[in-house]
Parts: sequence; C-alpha cells; structure tokens
Amino acid sequence: MEYRIARDGQTFGPYTEDELRQYLASGNIVESDLARSDAMTDWQPLRKVLPKQKKPKRGTLNPAGLRKDLPSPPDMPWWIALALEVLTELAFFVAWDIVEAVWLCWVQKRSHAIWYYSLAALLFLLNLPAIYSSIRHFSLFSPFTHSTQATWLTVAVLAARLVGRFSMRRSLLQHFNGVEPIGLKLSWLWTLLFGGLYFQYQFNRINALKRAAANPPIAPSAAR
Repeated sequence: MEYRIARDGQTFGPYTEDELRQYLASGNIVESDLARSDAMTDWQPLRKVLPKQKKPKRGTLNPAGLRKDLPSPPDMPWWIALALEVLTELAFFVAWDIVEAVWLCWVQKRSHAIWYYSLAALLFLLNLPAIYSSIRHFSLFSPFTHSTQATWLTVAVLAARLVGRFSMRRSLLQHFNGVEPIGLKLSWLWTLLFGGLYFQYQFNRINALKRAAANPPIAPSAAR
C-alpha cells in the first residue's frame, strides 16, 4: 500500500510504508503530518495512519530490517576493544568513541554524539600532563603533581563522555528501530557503565547478521 503526505497545502508522494518509516526516522516528516492511502477518503495524522510494527522478542534482532545500501558499524571484536582499553589504561575508548560516532553520523545525520565525544577528547588531551603524572606516581612512585585544574578537567571529560553515551544511545535506537528496523534494545544501565564497549558488542551482533545475510548457507539440494 502507498501513502501520500500533506503539509502546508502541498501534497507529496506516493510513498511505500518502508519509505515513510525511513523519512520519519530521518526527520523529513513528522507524526503530525497528514497522511492518506488510496483506500482512505480523509486525511489523518501519520501516527494514526501508519500501521504499528510488531515488536520483536526482547534480546533478539530482526535481520529483515537491515539495509545493504548503508555502511556497516565499526567491526572490532568487543573483547579486543576491552583488551586495548586495559592496555592503554582506559584511554582507548576516548578515541574509539569518536570512530563509532563518525559512523553514526553517516547513517543518522541528526546525531550529536560526535560533538560530545570530540569535546571529551580535547579535554583529555589538555589533561594529559596530569594523567602522565598520575601514571608515573603509581608505577614508579615518583612525586605526584596535583592541581585543581586537573581535577576539573577530569570531571569535565567524564561528564562529556556520559552525555555522549546517552546521545549515541538515543540515535542508535532511532536508527535501528526506524531506518533499519531490527528491534535493537539498549539498556541505559549498561550504557552508563560501559558506553562504547557496550555499543561495540551490539555492533558485533549487527555485523554478524549482515555477514550471514550476505553469505546464506547453501541448501543441500543446491550443493549436489
């Protein structure tokens, strides 16, 4: 079934249901816009016209919602990312958060996570002398230089990263339940505690679905 959209005296379309959901997720249309199908006689708000999607079971992803024309998420095994985070003494994800957010900007242009993560990275670089002093103090027992500015910079880095995490969570949910409706669920608690590592775990699941869709198993009859 196809639908038309009316706004400010202009009519647009026709669009398929999938196209409407994509435009809705990207912000090109809103739920208050008037819509009508060929079977309808009156215009009604889009939220009343568009059929409700069935929610998948919690914890499962629906591969049918994936699109081949969009780039895949960063594909680093989450356990390697965790190892790098430990080896770099919790510094790896300052950079990897930006990598994840840049990909998100390609597929969800309204995402603001990149700005928060970039601010966190800039503040982290400004605070490097204090971080280096802390590392030397705990590993080599050298004198520890502490300043109020370093403390505030550390707090600011943590705050910017936390805001970035929840901004990214919101954009990921919008994308993977709108543009690519696979039924993604993201716990706010795991987002708070693990941030980029938790997102990378979810990206690994999504990329596994994409690889499976691109390389379906050969049926026994076809292999003969």
